[in-house]
Amino acid sequence: MEIIAQIIANSLIAGSIYALVALSFNLMYATGKFFNLAIGGLIPIGGYTVLAVTVYLGLPVGVGILAGVVGTGIAGLLLDRLIYAPLRKRQASSLTLLIASLGAFTFLQAALALLFTSSYQTLPTLIDKNYSVFGAQVTAVQLILIISAVACTLGMHILLRKTSFGTAVRAMSDDLEVSKIIGIDTEKIFCAVFFIAGAILGYVGVLVGFDVGLDPLMGFFYMVAGIVGAIVGGMGEVLLGYPGSIIEGVLHNTIIYVYSAAWGSPITFVLIIIFLLFRPRGLFRK
Repeated sequence: MEIIAQIIANSLIAGSIYALVALSFNLMYATGKFFNLAIGGLIPIGGYTVLAVTVYLGLPVGVGILAGVVGTGIAGLLLDRLIYAPLRKRQASSLTLLIASLGAFTFLQAALALLFTSSYQTLPTLIDKNYSVFGAQVTAVQLILIISAVACTLGMHILLRKTSFGTAVRAMSDDLEVSKIIGIDTEKIFCAVFFIAGAILGYVGVLVGFDVGLDPLMGFFYMVAGIVGAIVGGMGEVLLGYPGSIIEGVLHNTIIYVYSAAWGSPITFVLIIIFLLFRPRGLFRK
């Protein structure tokens, strides 16, 4: 019973990380209509900003967390303004934007490695407390991750359904050119979207850093896992990334328990191929 409870807990923890990444990915994909691989480079920025602010500058952890979230949001905004916006003005194809995002991802990873070295590093302890839930052991940071995924998904639902910003995002998701014709300032919406998505990714990097530590290359796996969660739920459907990611987390952790950890990543890639071939629209009705 305790083993089953721990598998469920681990699935929720992993699925919550994937869900937050999928939320950011889907938000950017819904408006930009391209695979933004740079999210893999944005995720570690949040954690490394906390490291720089708390360890190197000696400031409080709260200041470091705020700097990590806001700083990554600004990094996401700069990527859009410096790279994607000029390409959109030239009416670049989705493939061109994809390649540009791959270049941005590579650059961000290399920059973090140069600034902080490629060595594994840890952050100061955030909350030194563990909880036992039906025999499963969960740390305070992991509990915050689970709660954050639900809160961010619900918050995004309210933002998209109850505000003029959300109406503009949904309009751009349906048809970008028509959105321009009816008077929506699409570039302003792009700015907001990339900042919000970047801030969420920074928050993921902060919590993952507190949970398991930091590595400049850590963003790659979470990027792939988040995209898988988005595909399983329904690519471009901002709110469906959560159930898709939880399903992925359950499958991933069950495979790890039954076989070994070495099977985790291959199964993730197999899942992408299966859904792209047989169910590209995802599991859930839009």
